[in-house]
Amino acid sequence: MQTSPVSEVQLLEVQKAVDEFRAYWESFREMPSLGGFSGALKDIHALDYLDYEGLGYPPSGLAGAALVWGNVLACQLEMAWVTDSDGHLLLEHDVPGSRITVWPYARVLEVQGRGLPQFGKYTWILEGVVRDCLEYGDLSDRARDWAQQVVRPLPFAKTIAQAFVELAAYLPHAKFDDPDEAQGAEELVARCLIESSPEERALLRQVATERAAQARAEGAPRPVIHFYDSFVSRAGEVA
Repeated sequence: MQTSPVSEVQLLEVQKAVDEFRAYWESFREMPSLGGFSGALKDIHALDYLDYEGLGYPPSGLAGAALVWGNVLACQLEMAWVTDSDGHLLLEHDVPGSRITVWPYARVLEVQGRGLPQFGKYTWILEGVVRDCLEYGDLSDRARDWAQQVVRPLPFAKTIAQAFVELAAYLPHAKFDDPDEAQGAEELVARCLIESSPEERALLRQVATERAAQARAEGAPRPVIHFYDSFVSRAGEVA
């Protein structure tokens, strides 16, 4: 298959999609701090969050999401945007004896049509490309370090500690009768689940169960107990 370098006009399509998704993210009053849309890993997490919460996409839709996803590969794995004979925007990592070609729209379309994984679809397809590049590519030191961080799970203790440090800071000040506060609690649950591996979610569920029992024993307000119970039930659903 023959490919050609993209034109400036085609690169503008990528930037337009990135800008559109950033503006869409910022149009919501309260969102997790994931939506920088600067070509970083958190852009992938932001796409997964939009799916998880059923918030939809801006007008560019799935095609725009694919360009945002592809922009992370271009920025972090240093893949080059190219075009095929039909004008499709592709990403390419071309080294002597090995070429890795990715069509972002096809990857995104396929994963959105799958039943599994239920959540974290953009992360899942990213990890597939990252593993290909690590095994068959010739990455720069910077790109290799980034790729290895993507496929290397965080230690259980770090993830769980991060989640519950946030909880400890959040719960004493939460006003659960306030719809905005309640929504913030739900977003925190979602973020902790999205950013954890299946093994970590199982441990998160166990710790949350213990916290819920402790809260009941101490006579904590019912909404606080319900909040911990949300971790238990939703971690089970995702797992």
